[in-house]
Order: sequence, then structure tokens, then C-alpha cells
Amino acid sequence: MSSLLPAHDGLDLLQGGLDLLQGVLDLLQGGLDLLQGGNRVRTGLTAGEDWTCFWVAESDGWVVATVACLPAEREPGCMELKRLSVRRTHRRMGIAKALSRTVADFSRERGFPAVVLYTSVVQTDAQRLYENVGYTQVREFVIPEPIAKITNFTLIEFKLDLLQRGK
Repeated sequence: MSSLLPAHDGLDLLQGGLDLLQGVLDLLQGGLDLLQGGNRVRTGLTAGEDWTCFWVAESDGWVVATVACLPAEREPGCMELKRLSVRRTHRRMGIAKALSRTVADFSRERGFPAVVLYTSVVQTDAQRLYENVGYTQVREFVIPEPIAKITNFTLIEFKLDLLQRGK
């Protein structure tokens, strides 16, 4: 059984543990069950006034994937997808697509016109995933920190336009 549930909806780490517990309790009391690709996916969201949220995907009681979103610092007015990660044993099962769609839906419902994200040029599988779910590459750039400049650590910025038809 696979589940998608919120783990934390704020930036205050001390409050985070209580938020996590409350999120799990809310999910158990009133989560919405959806059927997705033959897997049961349970969703439940709570978000603070700062529009920040973190989700985990579970399989057989184990966390197998995570994703977060928050208002983008570099792109005011947009949401930023952060830390999308899927355990190797659970890749190519649609979990990353489901989580990225969850972030897009969450952002759209709150009136954000777009979602941005940043990934390394060496993360070619991630780049393909983002393109497959509708993101377009905006630019490549080297991070301004000295060690990144020395190592030529290059990031790619992607953007998902939520105002286009059905994205």
C-alpha cells in the first residue's frame, strides 16, 4: 500500500514535530483515499499561512519519497519545488510524477502562477522527469559560492507554468 501524506507544514523546526504528529492524526481521521495506477494513495494536506508544505510517500509503512514546496526566493510570486527524492528501489513507479503533480496542484489551488525548481546538470534522469511532467528549462548557471565556481557546479532552472491549459 502506498500513501502520500504531509509531514510538516512550516519552517519552525521546534513546532515541526507537533505539526507532523497533528498531520498524521488529521490524515488518519479524515484523509482522502484516491485510486492511482492500482495503488491506494492517501492524501491529506495542511499548510500554514506561509504556504510551505512537505510530503512523504509511504510504501508498506516505509517512507520511500519526499518533496517540499515553499514560495520561491529567486522568483517572487512563484512556488519552488524542493528536495524531490525517491528511494532507488521505488523509482520508475510514478511516485515522483505523483509528488510533482501534488506540488503543482497545491500551488495552483493557492493562486501561484508557476512552480520553479533547480537541479544539477548531472541529474539527467531528474531533468527528463521534470520535462515529462511539463517543466521547461529556463537557464543554466554556476552557483555564486567560491567552491561552486572552482568546481564549475552548474544548476539548471526549470519552470512549470500553471496558467497554461491543464498543466
